Amino acid sequence: MTPGTRTVQRMQLAGWSLLLGLYLAVSAPQLWSSVQFEWHGRASASYSSDAYLETVTRTRGASARILQALATVPADKVIVLVLPDSGVRSAFIAQNMTYLSWPREVHWISAEKGDMQDQIFALAPATVGAVLFWDVAPAANWPRGIRLGPGQVMVPLQPAA
Repeated sequence: MTPGTRTVQRMQLAGWSLLLGLYLAVSAPQLWSSVQFEWHGRASASYSSDAYLETVTRTRGASARILQALATVPADKVIVLVLPDSGVRSAFIAQNMTYLSWPREVHWISAEKGDMQDQIFALAPATVGAVLFWDVAPAANWPRGIRLGPGQVMVPLQPAA
């Protein structure tokens, strides 16, 4: 190796070291703040679903309230979830409700697709245990339901067994 080659290598090493040092100096504070988090109490069985549902319902303990209401519905009955549309937010709500409703089957319908009552009872009325209206108001002729949050109402259709 010639003396000129060593000098070039040292300059390259110094240049790359300088770039790495600048990168770390600029990004370290941002990286540090990104990995820091506030712990919000003990994790529970509903911790992950509560994190989302408390945000969309603006209600503390949303999962527990929903689970308590669903406990009145027989396990062999279907829960019909009426959502405002068929967008990504609605699909995620449906997935959360399917998780919380287990072992009950959940069918979700979109209020934007026409008459909700026709869609609900097209599913075989005898199999439906409750209808959960999510950010959609139940029709005036529906029985009074259980309020789960500011825009969430569950209407049980059959008494618990």
